[in-house]
Amino acid sequence: MKPHQLLTTSILTIALLVPLMVTLTSCLSDSPSAQPTATNHSSPEPATPTPSLSDSPSAKPTATNDSSPEPATPTPSLSDREILEILYDATGGPHWTHTGWLDDRLPLSYWYGISTNPQGRVTHIQLSNNNLTGTIPPELGNLSELQSISLNYNQLTGPVPPELGNLSQLRGLYLLSNQLTGPIPPELGNLSQLGTLSLQRNQLTGPIPPELGNLSLLTGLSLDNNQLTGPIPPTFGKLSQLVQLSLQSNQLTGPIPPALGNLSNLV
Repeated sequence: MKPHQLLTTSILTIALLVPLMVTLTSCLSDSPSAQPTATNHSSPEPATPTPSLSDSPSAKPTATNDSSPEPATPTPSLSDREILEILYDATGGPHWTHTGWLDDRLPLSYWYGISTNPQGRVTHIQLSNNNLTGTIPPELGNLSELQSISLNYNQLTGPVPPELGNLSQLRGLYLLSNQLTGPIPPELGNLSQLGTLSLQRNQLTGPIPPELGNLSLLTGLSLDNNQLTGPIPPTFGKLSQLVQLSLQSNQLTGPIPPALGNLSNLV
């Protein structure tokens, strides 16, 4: 090929390639993927904070109740007057031989058979041989100042109330010659001030409670003429102040405890 022909060919080739390159460049510049991504140099917006558990109503700590539980509302205590009224109703008061009770105008010391201390609290009930019938109400166990109760020679029936064992000031309990039934309550062994216990001539059954051996001040114990069974409690050997002991006319079994030999005051 001659030189002038080669030059002409080269120029023609370049002329054809330039429009093609321009077209290609234009296409690349219009492509979305070719556009440069703008760099965001601003600080990112802080993420919305997740509510903490402490801010959630359901997650708020429950107040701890460190105080002791509320005590149950106690049953209103009965007054001495109210307790005597219960005794009157329970034992046929309208048919007593001697009455004069239930007069609200009179202090209790004016009621037949009642003695009180200077504060008006009942200390003695003496209603022996007064035609009492019915049962001994357990409310008598709430007469906290009671020192003696004598209901001998009546027609009382039913049990000896265990509540009488609450009478911490009681010195004498006299219930002889009635028609009382059931066991002797072991709670009577709590009467630390008791000097005399007379339950003879009733219809009491069951064993003699060994707890009666706790009555360290007891001088007289009469349980004869009942239907008591079982042995004589060896704990009776601790009754060092005992002077009189009557257990005859029962259905007691077993030997006489050797400990009774320690009762040096026994007549």
